[in-house]
Amino acid sequence: MLLAGGCKPHDLVCETKAVFQAPNPEQGTGAAPFSMERPGPEVKTGMLHDVPRFITLKSDNHAGTEWEHLGHIARNVKHPEVVYPMKRLSDGATERVRFGFRSAACRDPNAWGASFCQFGGDELFLIAEMTCHRE
Repeated sequence: MLLAGGCKPHDLVCETKAVFQAPNPEQGTGAAPFSMERPGPEVKTGMLHDVPRFITLKSDNHAGTEWEHLGHIARNVKHPEVVYPMKRLSDGATERVRFGFRSAACRDPNAWGASFCQFGGDELFLIAEMTCHRE
């Protein structure tokens, strides 16, 4: 007797572990406005206006993003007019994602968290380094 069961594809959930500045944002590669090959210096996420916290990569090639906006989670924010570059990496055991985005940064590096910052000026080009697991 042979039993066959359908395996339900699992979503891949990726969580931001660190955020880095994108070096040389004026040197875009392909559809991305900057290269994600070698991230620049690390940025404190508490000093950014918007930070992606989780990305859920669905088995049907769709994705959902949960953002932290001024220190508060904003679930499934949709901006269809904005395209975010992403690079998926795997070393066999661990899957990672580099997710490119832009955000305003706190003008005062000594301020205590995003709630107390004044944001303005140009947005930074940033790369979220994310680790992933199957859901």
